[in-house]
Amino acid sequence: MHFGTLAGFAGISFLAACGGSSNGAEVFTPQTIGLPAAAVYNEGNDTVNRSGFIHVNTNHSFLPDEIDTYSDSTEPFPLSEFVIRGVTPSGSGIATAYSETESLIERIGTTTMQTTGTVRYDGRYAGLYASQSATIGTGAAHVLGDAVITAAFDDSLVFVTIENRTDFEGTVSHFDLFLRGDLGANGSFSRAYDAGQNADGSLFGQNIVREGEREVNGIFTGATGEEVVGTVSFKYVHGANSIYRESGVFFAER
Repeated sequence: MHFGTLAGFAGISFLAACGGSSNGAEVFTPQTIGLPAAAVYNEGNDTVNRSGFIHVNTNHSFLPDEIDTYSDSTEPFPLSEFVIRGVTPSGSGIATAYSETESLIERIGTTTMQTTGTVRYDGRYAGLYASQSATIGTGAAHVLGDAVITAAFDDSLVFVTIENRTDFEGTVSHFDLFLRGDLGANGSFSRAYDAGQNADGSLFGQNIVREGEREVNGIFTGATGEEVVGTVSFKYVHGANSIYRESGVFFAER
């Protein structure tokens, strides 16, 4: 996922880049990361205008209440023609993945939170994946999972684990995903991984995700930082050397 506004986060002090402090807590202001015009949500008719194309809610009952997928065509639809949108329970955080590699993250309102110690958040994940070697008309499939977000504030790191990943029927298991983000400006976090690189920087030891190209982006939200929302995008090898791409959104609460 490509955010021009996130460039150069590495090396920026998290605490120095925040919006301010109050009684030992950091104050994070409303923020939008990405290109708002690329994915405009219409609350009146529950649609998303994705670069001029209207995407309607697929209304899948198996998705978490906080996450919806949108399409501008009848299913099956290719991965490049979807929008998946997640909203935190309070409505203060929104994450939208609107293509294979692009997304939009928003904080609504101000967040005042402590940024010391280690805090765990638990929530849900939903994504779409498809084979990159398939024909253009091949449909993307849904995958669901549990999101565990661990904020290690003293180390300026956020660990994102997507576990118990299955297809929407719960019959096909997928591998767990482990990512690490660097805390950046105004309570956001981000990291992109090169092909062949694990979350800790070491090389992949197995074939399953050797194609790499993983990226995670997120933001802390809620009045006291009780929520976190974000997006992931990654490419992996599965089966007989088939290359798959997956994009999704997560939300979690402490």
